[in-house]
Formats: sequence, structure tokens, C-alpha cells
Amino acid sequence: MVAMETKLEIHRFRGRVNLSTQIQDSLQAAGIF
Repeated sequence: MVAMETKLEIHRFRGRVNLSTQIQDSLQAAGIF
């Protein structure tokens, strides 16, 4: 049970990091950042 919760947290955290990376990438591509 705990292991599953941890896996979910890691997945959620990775998703957040991935999202912010994508946002930065698109901003750089647009020449804003």
C-alpha cells in the first residue's frame, strides 16, 4: 500500500517537473525566456 502511494507521488512529481520543463522549452523556443 505504502509502496503504491510512493510510486504515485513520484509519478506526480515527475509530471510536474516535466510540465515546467516543457513550459521553459516553449518559452525559449518563442524567444521569451
